[in-house]
Amino acid sequence: MSTHPELPKVGPVDLVLYHVGGDDGVGPIGAVLEVIPNCVLVTFEIRDDARPVLVETSEQNPQQIKIKVNRAVDEKRTTKDFYVTNQPKSSSLFKPSPMAKSEDPGYPHCQSWDDTTQIVKTLSVQTSSIEQIINELGLPPPDIISSDAQGAELGILRGAGPYLDTALALVTEVEFSEIYHRQPLFDEQMALVSPKGFRLANILNAQMWHPMNRMKGMGFLTAAEALFVKYFFNFAATDERPARGYIDMRWVPTTVLLKAILVAMGFRLASYAVMIAKFIKAERNDYQQYVDSTYMLKRTFDILTFFEQHKNDADRSFDFFIDTLQIPDSVYLRNGVPDTCAIQRNLLKQMWLQQQAAAQPARA
Repeated sequence: MSTHPELPKVGPVDLVLYHVGGDDGVGPIGAVLEVIPNCVLVTFEIRDDARPVLVETSEQNPQQIKIKVNRAVDEKRTTKDFYVTNQPKSSSLFKPSPMAKSEDPGYPHCQSWDDTTQIVKTLSVQTSSIEQIINELGLPPPDIISSDAQGAELGILRGAGPYLDTALALVTEVEFSEIYHRQPLFDEQMALVSPKGFRLANILNAQMWHPMNRMKGMGFLTAAEALFVKYFFNFAATDERPARGYIDMRWVPTTVLLKAILVAMGFRLASYAVMIAKFIKAERNDYQQYVDSTYMLKRTFDILTFFEQHKNDADRSFDFFIDTLQIPDSVYLRNGVPDTCAIQRNLLKQMWLQQQAAAQPARA
């Protein structure tokens, strides 16, 4: 492995984020960059610039380093056709699917998928896998892999090799029906990552496509972005183990668990972050040095302390921690699956408050 001389050194609890699909917009991982300052963002995109790596400091946050890698990413090193369409963001290693040509995706710039996926030219591109690029350039391994690659996401994940095993979260474009010809679908991504300990956390930016022009009524759930998080869990000695979708946290180094907390807080999975912190506080004695020097870790352990001190209050009020601990919202995560249980609970709570208010004059 040869290390590029400009590459930054990464600390034990610094997060490294990979985004395949350019750096003009990084999608949901922007939520992590909002609240975790000690990050390295690595983006992959083919550029005319001949330099393989560019290293920059983020204008928004001097603690965040950006590494731009001039490579096309796929499952392995090979030469493939890349289909450039009239809407460049729809260009792909896959041809558009004939089944989806007449479908209305609801995009403001077109009335059908065919309108935005007319092939204007075909390029021959050399692809490399994430594993190959890391080994060749000496890039820091990813804690989060984000991919917006128009149907090529499964190959990109497979090409990460051992670095998929050690990643802590994935954000991937997913399709539930072909919009590119013979592309892998969501179930194939799930089959790959679940045995490696990932749990589906949310489906973001879901798109309902209509088989023809959009009209009143439901379309088909067709495309979205899936957030998978490595799920660390501490089982009791008598517990039976699930077949997939978890990692036993007893065998995980403390620094990895601390980074998992940062990932969880970045994606606003506060209850999961506090669950990991509770295990660390009870079972490990080598964590405090990192907590003291990292704001979001300190914030998480402070929440744990608050939880322990107010457990009785929580037992008396189901909404106690929802009402008390305000975790900042993120614009990058607003278009997720709604929590229908929370919505229903809030409706029942409002009805109860209205009934109490209506009964008040009668009691007076």
